[in-house]
Amino acid sequence: MQTVSKTNTLVKLGMLAALGVVLIIVTRFPPITDYLKYDAGDIASMVAATVFGPIYGLAVVCVTAAIQALAIDPQSGWIGLLGHLVATGSFILVSSLIYRKFKTLLSLVIGLALGVISAALVMIPVNYFILLPLYGVPANFIPDTIIYAITPFNLVKFSINSVLSFIVYKTAGNYLAKESLLFKNRKKNLTPKA
Repeated sequence: MQTVSKTNTLVKLGMLAALGVVLIIVTRFPPITDYLKYDAGDIASMVAATVFGPIYGLAVVCVTAAIQALAIDPQSGWIGLLGHLVATGSFILVSSLIYRKFKTLLSLVIGLALGVISAALVMIPVNYFILLPLYGVPANFIPDTIIYAITPFNLVKFSINSVLSFIVYKTAGNYLAKESLLFKNRKKNLTPKA
């Protein structure tokens, strides 16, 4: 029975990762620069993190980011992959840890808000010291690029994805959580009593 439960979880996570990839493809806005592109793929990762836990959300981020880097946006390559993993990973981790600690509607809202802020803050040094130099941005343009382009972009992107994640979680997330709970209860009822 334990294997069936793990398989059930893996199937749902696979579906969420596939949904994340579809959202990346369908919701891509024209890029502002080579490294600033909006997509709503983070929503599937956020739902995975709130329903199943932060580690599962990060796993979905890894899968969707790798597929994006290899197949959807290969020109950003491993640099884009690294940026995606760090930005979305910090958003997912902070948001889901706060939500999972208290499991209330308020903790979800607070977690999402703090996730937005943490993603924007984490990406300042990552862009300054790693990503922008790797993209070949001249050193004298890096501070202005971070202040006037990247940080506002990250705040807007993750704010939009937070609102959308909240809406999706309130509908599909509740279904996934209830279905998982029903499955576990069914398993207990099928277990022979000694």
